[in-house]
Amino acid sequence: SVDSYYQEIGRAGRDGSPATTVLFYSAKDLTIHKFFKGGGQIRTADVQSVLDALDQAREATAAELQETTGLSKTKLARALNRLEEAGAVVIGTDGVVHVTENAGDSDNLAEEASEAQAQMHDAELDRLDKMRLYAEHMECRRAYLITYFGEAYEDGCNNCDNCQGRGTARAALIAEARMECAAETQTAPQASNAA
Repeated sequence: SVDSYYQEIGRAGRDGSPATTVLFYSAKDLTIHKFFKGGGQIRTADVQSVLDALDQAREATAAELQETTGLSKTKLARALNRLEEAGAVVIGTDGVVHVTENAGDSDNLAEEASEAQAQMHDAELDRLDKMRLYAEHMECRRAYLITYFGEAYEDGCNNCDNCQGRGTARAALIAEARMECAAETQTAPQASNAA
């Protein structure tokens, strides 16, 4: 994320001495990050299966819930996190999941938990996209960072690669990488629907 990046580059110049920051970026990396960000999505039915299992047992370990529901560890963890945030379950220090007294209607809880997860997923993809925009930005990078955090910044910094004119050569590399990525996407084997 831009937030994490900004924090890291702030460490480079913390002592007041000149510092150089280099961002290693490839458009191909975005595919991997989006793949991992997209994994573990939980549906309402996934959350409902956890609630149903807990309704039967009233308490269970994550391993027991995973066995009962058939969910992956990632999906189960996300479902439990959203349910805990909603106050429907409490996860003890011993790892046992307990249903709370004020758990409420399981249908509504399942829907709310899956919506909360979808919002978190969208926010993660948005943060990733903002970092992509920064990496591919053709104007002053400092201005991008400052305006990202809601402050006005009019002039160029005369210090970043774009302000010093190196951005033009980089633009050619980005265009080439995009063409390669598009070519790989078009030549990738398509899944067959034939049975």
